[in-house]
This record gives sequence, structure tokens and C-alpha cells, in this order.
Amino acid sequence: MVSAATITAASPRVDTLFSQAWRRFRRSGPGKLGATVTLTLIVLALLAPLLHPYDPTTDRNYRTRLVSPSVEHVMGTDNLGRDVAVRVWHGARVSLRVGVVAVALAASIGTLFGLMAGFLGGWLDIVIGWVTDILLAFPGTLLAIAIVAVRGPGLTNAMLAISVVQIPVYVRIARGAVLTLRELDFTHAAEALGASRARILMRHLLPNALTPLIVQASLSIATATLEAAALGFLGLGVQPPQPEWGTMIADSFRDGYWQTAPWTALFPGVAILISVIGYNLLGDGLRDVLDPHVSH
Repeated sequence: MVSAATITAASPRVDTLFSQAWRRFRRSGPGKLGATVTLTLIVLALLAPLLHPYDPTTDRNYRTRLVSPSVEHVMGTDNLGRDVAVRVWHGARVSLRVGVVAVALAASIGTLFGLMAGFLGGWLDIVIGWVTDILLAFPGTLLAIAIVAVRGPGLTNAMLAISVVQIPVYVRIARGAVLTLRELDFTHAAEALGASRARILMRHLLPNALTPLIVQASLSIATATLEAAALGFLGLGVQPPQPEWGTMIADSFRDGYWQTAPWTALFPGVAILISVIGYNLLGDGLRDVLDPHVSH
């Protein structure tokens, strides 16, 4: 006779797995570097309104237009006399918001549909699979551009478009994990004890499918940062005068200031580069310590 103890014994202890993963992560060079960069960006973004309140509608000083980097203006100023360093700093808040919100929305929706498709199967799995394949057939950036073009430019629509683009990735990952987990002993034991499908999904399958989803979430924030910058560069993301890295680069290239004042495009581009590298290193570190197929 199957008992609750059977499920406990057969089901991997999630807390134990993550405790072991944390010890391995502390020995991961790329992971620690990525975590340091990511945490620094998060702290700077969160402290920006406290340490340096900023109003983009009034931050103009035409007497200091296109001033090169100096002690007073570390990253120089743009064509309207606005401090590039301050705008890059506050632009990190926009990048972080887009990345977190878009990825959280995509992960939540994609994971839910992936769990249902993998566990329930049948016509639901077929329909979700078709929709996922259709979305994956389009290049991510082009699909995001199409969605924003239909709904109109702006931060909210940009986050929605980026999340829609990333949903199929989480559907695939969650579905693949569930297809493996549902054949293991602890799942059969839960079914034999009469556990409901919802309980099996949320209590037994989801916690044990979190590892690849966590890794993908970290990597997806880097992708979301790039896509947000691309939409901003095309004028479909955050609208001026709000500071956003892609918009700042677009302003520099559109007016030709990147030739006479290259710092107006260089520093926002460096900010994008550093943030993307940080997220990717963090994702690689998490994958190394959480993937059971990687030797340590």
C-alpha cells in the first residue's frame, strides 16, 4: 500500500537540492561575477530616486550642451545639456522594470501552460504546441515590433510585447520537465493516494521543475534588456524625455551627435553591454550549479 511517506521518500527534497546548489554556486567564478554585476545594477536602480531625484522634463541646460566627460559631468552631456551619467543611471530603472515585469509575466503564463500541456496531454497539449510553434516561427524582435506597432509605443506595451515573445520558451521548458517528472515514482504515488491533478502539479511537479525555469529567467532578463533597447532605438519603447538606454542611443544617431560627441551613444551602449553580460554570467553560473548533468 502506498503511503504519504512513499511520496516524501521518492520526491526529491527541493530544499536539500537548493542548499547543495548554493554551496556549488559560491565556488562558481562566472556565477559570482554575474551576481555581483546584477546586484550592483539592481541596487543602483533602486537607490537612484533617493540619492539623485531626477525630472527628465526639466533637466536641461543649453549652456552645457555636448560637454565632453569631465569631473563635473563624468559621462559628458547630450545635445540638450542633460548629464549623460544621470540619465544612464536612471535608465537602469527602466531596464530593470522591463526585464523583471516582462520575464515574470512570461514565466508565469508560459510555465502554467507548459505544466498543463505536459501533464494533461491530449488536445490541450496539441493546441498549446501549435500556438507555441507559431510564435517561435517569428524572430523575437520582429514579433515584439509587430505587437507594439499594433498597440502603440510606450513602456507598458513594450513590456507586454517582450513577455509575449518569451512565453513559448517557458512553455517548452515546463512541458519537457513535466513529461519526465510525471513518469517518476513520487508522481505515481501521489496519484495512487488520490491527490488531485492540481495538487500534483503545484505541490510535486512544479517545485521539481523550477531548476531550468530559474536559469531561463535569468537569461531571459538579458534578452528582455536587449529587446527593450531595440524597441527604444526604433522609437517604439519608452518615449522621450524619459531616460532609456536604447532611446539615448537613437537620439545620438538620429541627430548625428555620435560623430562629434561619441559619449552620447557610447555610455548607454556600455550600460547595455554590462547589464547583458552580468545577466548572462549569472544565468550560466546558475545553470552550472543547478544542472544535474554538469559535473562538479
